[in-house]
Amino acid sequence: VKVLVDTREFSVSAVDLALAYDAKRLKIIGVKSGGFLPVVLTEGAAANGRATIIIGSGTKPVTGSGAVMAITVEAIAAGEAIIEPTTDTKIAAAGHAKSVTGRLVPLTLTIR
Repeated sequence: VKVLVDTREFSVSAVDLALAYDAKRLKIIGVKSGGFLPVVLTEGAAANGRATIIIGSGTKPVTGSGAVMAITVEAIAAGEAIIEPTTDTKIAAAGHAKSVTGRLVPLTLTIR
């Protein structure tokens, strides 16, 4: 599963991404950079219904859209499972002292 970002009008230098997921239905077995921001500042991790990674752009901020996180998921129970960014998610952009995080959209997976 890839987590995407659209920088809109911002030049993004880093993303501190935190996802919540239903640990009763899903097991996340891998968390890595999606490649849009190529520098891994804090390795991806997943435990207890939360997945995190901090990635950066390196020396030049990026614009546009792309995958910031790639997670490998294993289904452990049938039903609907939601993976959603939490309010702990922060996006740093050039020229902005505060996070420019906009709308966070969840993903619903149907497990059969």
